Amino acid sequence: MDANMKVIGLGHAITDMVYRADSDFLGRHGLSAGGMTLVDADTARALRLAAETAAVTAPAETATATVTTTEGAVQVSAGGGAANTIGHLARLGIGAEILVRVGDDAAGSGFVSEMESLGVRVVGGVESGGVSGQCLVFVSDDGGVIERTMATCLGVSQGLLLSAVNDLRWGDAGWLFLEGYLWDSDAGRLAALDALSRARDSGVRAALTLSDFGCVERHRDEFLGLLSEFGVFVFGNEREAGALLGVSDTDGQVKGLRELTGSFALTLGAEGSVVCDGGEVFRTTASVVEGVVADVTGAGDIYAAGYLCGRMRGLGVGESGEMGSRAACETLGYLGARVGGDFAARVLGLD
Repeated sequence: MDANMKVIGLGHAITDMVYRADSDFLGRHGLSAGGMTLVDADTARALRLAAETAAVTAPAETATATVTTTEGAVQVSAGGGAANTIGHLARLGIGAEILVRVGDDAAGSGFVSEMESLGVRVVGGVESGGVSGQCLVFVSDDGGVIERTMATCLGVSQGLLLSAVNDLRWGDAGWLFLEGYLWDSDAGRLAALDALSRARDSGVRAALTLSDFGCVERHRDEFLGLLSEFGVFVFGNEREAGALLGVSDTDGQVKGLRELTGSFALTLGAEGSVVCDGGEVFRTTASVVEGVVADVTGAGDIYAAGYLCGRMRGLGVGESGEMGSRAACETLGYLGARVGGDFAARVLGLD
């Protein structure tokens, strides 16, 4: 594939606010460790206050990245599954644009500014008087097992305008990348389905990240249908694949994904990943993490960026899977889904 082509993303424009938490805090507030819970604006505000009152924010020195301590959070950045992938693709030198919806508030303008600073073309619109989406990310350490638990207020991000799909530039697109969370709103689902149809008509490959096991449970039947109908390349971890297929073991999941779509990347954490794109199945190794694992937020999103970068640069499926693993490894030493330093040089093997 021509490396001069770009990736188009559709997703929720979310401002991530990362906190440290413990299992007691999660339990008191009804949050499922490792999952994502949709909340309204009032609940999000109460959780932020509780996090700051409980002093569960991490001191800056525990993070190996440069962090912003805004309103008590360890890090504040433009987030959302698709935005994480698209932003890191741009950092890897791949052309990118994203369709999102933001409000006319500080979070919305900050999201757009950050994405544009990375070289991403932002399409969609600004809703007057609207509240932009936000995600409170609680990073917990349960006996050495690092989890990220999310409470997400979608705000106006769920109101993707179907008409805005017309503003996307399909002529030089190589891939369309969708986040599963789009199916949590009628507007997002309709925009995603329209984009899938346009991608198919334009000869653009489509990829879907399953986003979260809870998301898969909510939309399992529709995901199964669209993966089969559109031949979508699917990204997911074992828990998400298990929710999709009803199979818990890795071998069974690989078999099920091959039968369903034939094109997938199944991430296995410290065990690497299994990738296939219509042919041979490749097992990739996980990159070695140097130092302490600080957080797993965004690792799957950044794996997808590395994999798609490899394919856009003409690498094979297995090589692209290895690049995905290297990219995912880079985020583990940082709180939040933004990687510091010369991310591109390390992933591309240029340093």
